[in-house]
Amino acid sequence: MRSRTVAVVLFAACAALIGSAGCYSSSATLTFISYADPYFPERTTLTFQDCAYRIDPGGDIHIAARRDTTTDRERLAVREFLHVHLYWKPHPGKTPADPTMADAVIRYVIATPEGTALYTGTGFAFPRTRPGRQLEVALESGRLHLVSTTGTLTDALGETRVSGRLAARRDPGLAARFTHELEVIAAR
Repeated sequence: MRSRTVAVVLFAACAALIGSAGCYSSSATLTFISYADPYFPERTTLTFQDCAYRIDPGGDIHIAARRDTTTDRERLAVREFLHVHLYWKPHPGKTPADPTMADAVIRYVIATPEGTALYTGTGFAFPRTRPGRQLEVALESGRLHLVSTTGTLTDALGETRVSGRLAARRDPGLAARFTHELEVIAAR
């Protein structure tokens, strides 16, 4: 029994050491509150399994995530993209919690064989870096609205509030690829 306890303690210590070395999972968990029916708001939580970020030459942070799912009934492939453009820049006397301005542009795309829907909006993003290459962002008070649809896909969300946590790894190539895929699909 003592050797098992020692093994558990050693495993926990190794996991903590690996975690402090920069091996983090990258995902985004968002909560959408849809007001398609204003009397009965509908809450949905989505998890994007892969989330990456890049910093552009101007210093803005671009966080991008992709989520692929299939429905059980018809084996319908659904691809969702998220792009958060964090453009807040520090100025003397200002903090990132300045309530007078949104500091992030949010784009969300749903793509199915029937068509695509593009939602855009703004929100407040509070970034925090962890040792290594991890960026954690708390997304709050985001609002999305439908900008365009293609095919037979209709507006499923209506006016929507969005909030959540993003844990993105620094991978400029992947973040740029996800953003490019979002733009190509949204332009169809």
